[in-house]
Amino acid sequence: MDISRTTGVSKWTINRIRKEEKNIKARNRGGRPVVVKKITNAIIRLKFRQGLLRTASDAQLFLRSLGYSISKRSVRRLLRKIGFKSGIKKYKPFISYTNQKKRLKWCRDKASWTVEDWKSVIFSDETKINVWGADGIRYYWKQVDQPWRSFHVNQTMKHGGGSVMLWGCITSRGPGYACRVYDGTMNSKLYTHILSTTYQESLAYYGLKHCDVLFQHDNDPKHKSRHTTNWLSDNGISVLKDWPPQSPDLNPIEHVWRQLKSKLSQYDTTPRSIDDLWKRIDKEWDSFTESDMQPYYESMPKRIAAVIKRRGNYTNF
Repeated sequence: MDISRTTGVSKWTINRIRKEEKNIKARNRGGRPVVVKKITNAIIRLKFRQGLLRTASDAQLFLRSLGYSISKRSVRRLLRKIGFKSGIKKYKPFISYTNQKKRLKWCRDKASWTVEDWKSVIFSDETKINVWGADGIRYYWKQVDQPWRSFHVNQTMKHGGGSVMLWGCITSRGPGYACRVYDGTMNSKLYTHILSTTYQESLAYYGLKHCDVLFQHDNDPKHKSRHTTNWLSDNGISVLKDWPPQSPDLNPIEHVWRQLKSKLSQYDTTPRSIDDLWKRIDKEWDSFTESDMQPYYESMPKRIAAVIKRRGNYTNF
């Protein structure tokens, strides 16, 4: 196998790396730690870029295999010195190759859309919010010698102590109305009822007509059912076509949900009941304004470009 062609590194560099590895292995392993040479740093950078090394522990094992006596702390210091920084891994959904192709095609078709084009889209979605909010990270401050108290932990309850299922939509002029799904489940008939009431009322509030906007929803079976499809057609609602599967990063309402849950997490007390939680949700949802929505609509061309750059794979949105 041609290592130079595979790694993209020149043959001259490969030869230097091989000589370096031989020299390191021949050194005495006792005494003070060996100073890591530039060429070895180059090897480490290359292996991290290729994903062959991923953690400080990986780098430590690699260096030890070359004869270096080095602690994990020193490895972290070395990685920072050569331009790396650590971070918490984000959880991203696995996207199948088939769906990556669908995402890529859809985004290429929308690559010429401007922010103004996207402002004609009304984005919608559902989300669940627990009474004992399990969403988000919370931090605490505690003195070293201070005993643990209940407010130092994020207490949880089985099944979240109950939850509210919420449907909502956003427009470029501000948030639409949101509604509570009382039994926590939704079928096609309930969904079209929500569209005939909450969605229609949202349009009316902003003085919008069906001919002015495109309605977005994902590929949930109740959204794609014959009942829903016929209802949308009968009521003259134009839908943003061929929404790609596994694409929450393309729907800016996901960020609005996060904002909403963040607002709810700021309350000092836990909701006394599901109804109490709904009152808080209703209040915080109504606090969103047009200016809150603008950054999300303005981000749409960047979201499209990011999916294209990643060839349909997940993005940082």
